[in-house]
Amino acid sequence: NSAFNRRTGLPLASSPIAFRKIRKSSTFHSKDSLDLENNDELASSSSCWSDSSCSSQLSLVMNFEESVLNGRLEPCGVIEGFKADIGAASGGVCTRHASVPFSARYYDVSSDGSPSPYFGYIPLDSLGKRGYKVPRKGQVQVTLFNPSGSVIKMFIVLYDLSSMPRSSHTFLRQRTFFMPSADSDPRTSPEAALRYLLHLRFQTSSQNKIYLHTDIRCIFSRYNSDQDSSHDGFKLKTFTEVPKNPQFSPKK
Repeated sequence: NSAFNRRTGLPLASSPIAFRKIRKSSTFHSKDSLDLENNDELASSSSCWSDSSCSSQLSLVMNFEESVLNGRLEPCGVIEGFKADIGAASGGVCTRHASVPFSARYYDVSSDGSPSPYFGYIPLDSLGKRGYKVPRKGQVQVTLFNPSGSVIKMFIVLYDLSSMPRSSHTFLRQRTFFMPSADSDPRTSPEAALRYLLHLRFQTSSQNKIYLHTDIRCIFSRYNSDQDSSHDGFKLKTFTEVPKNPQFSPKK
């Protein structure tokens, strides 16, 4: 069953729902068009997103992931009321968790009208001028809740920024694909479908302290992950990428 009204295109529920049947036509394939050296040049606010009525923009979608993350795709609409719980830990020491409300956007990019995944923009300006302080090495946990308070997805991202110099920035991107169990690389797997994505941006201060800054951007599936896991021959696989050559860039 579709989560959207076939006539109006509006969501039938205020949060992601599980489909009874996996429809290949409604998955979105993410091919290798990542430019990891330049991909941190994302807009610093949500002002680039418009809430105007939806029109098909398939001609603009060279890559759904990059188009959404960089604000090049007009959303069909916005659903308010989501929440992100953010925390970090290192060596048994945990930072104080922060709760940030955010909205989710959905798009019209399928030729058969199937709904896209949600895109979430999580602003971090409420957490301080520099952002959310994290250890130099450890793990970041971001848990997404839907408007009814149920957990949608818990991201756990391991990182090591021990060598990051002061007054610099970098990013980390974690992606989870639903793909054949026998395949090891989503770039070479024609059946790999993006289910979840988390884009984290890090910066160091002049005192060499590390912060998550500006925003967190995420893509999350409309499918129930338990349903994915039970599909014969396929499984969820997670991959984490960082920039290379250089890994860190000086702040302007």
